[in-house]
Amino acid sequence: MPSFCIYANLQKDWAVEMVMELSQLLMKNGYSYTKENPDYTIVIGGDGTLYHYFDELKGRVILIGSEKTYRSQLNNINWKSRIVALMKRGKSVMLPVLDVRCEGAVVGRAMNDVVFHTNDHKIVRIKYILNKKITEFIGDGLILATPFGSPAYSFSAGGKELPLTSNKVAITPICPYLKRVKQAAVELSEIDVVAPTNASLILDGRLARVSCLGSVFNITKSKRSIEFVQ
Repeated sequence: MPSFCIYANLQKDWAVEMVMELSQLLMKNGYSYTKENPDYTIVIGGDGTLYHYFDELKGRVILIGSEKTYRSQLNNINWKSRIVALMKRGKSVMLPVLDVRCEGAVVGRAMNDVVFHTNDHKIVRIKYILNKKITEFIGDGLILATPFGSPAYSFSAGGKELPLTSNKVAITPICPYLKRVKQAAVELSEIDVVAPTNASLILDGRLARVSCLGSVFNITKSKRSIEFVQ
């Protein structure tokens, strides 16, 4: 018997109200509920809810968002008629995750984007090294976006939207001075970013470092990935 678990955004009434109804529907269709290594993890809320429960994502992942949630497979209007079919016949896409380290210590990870951004409204000098090539520019910051995160902040800043099946990462400078540095989409195994004191590090929309202090941050593809059902 396939199993499932549910995590909901407790600050959204519609998400909380859906939990019981969704559980009953799935159990009527032969699924059992468990939080220990479930076959499916269903997250109810928006993208932020998915990032919040990152450590709990096991098995095949389904996101039920609102009608405004861009990357969710289902929304709070159509989920009843589609979720069982999606679980039975949906195909999996492995979503990459980015690990961030500084001086060998783990800072965090991101499934959406890694952002270096000015923290004092002044321009910052960013340097990154990719495949032994050094790129340096001044501007408001730099975004490294996964395929899952590419339609969000990165796209708004002029980056490419990547298909979920892409093995690339979008590298998007934020307001580079005189536009001397262009956005790019590259296969990423490792990139080093040097960011100054007046830059902050933000992972999936959450502040990880108030100041980067001129340190070198090493970003790599994580050994972990998220199995997303399509």
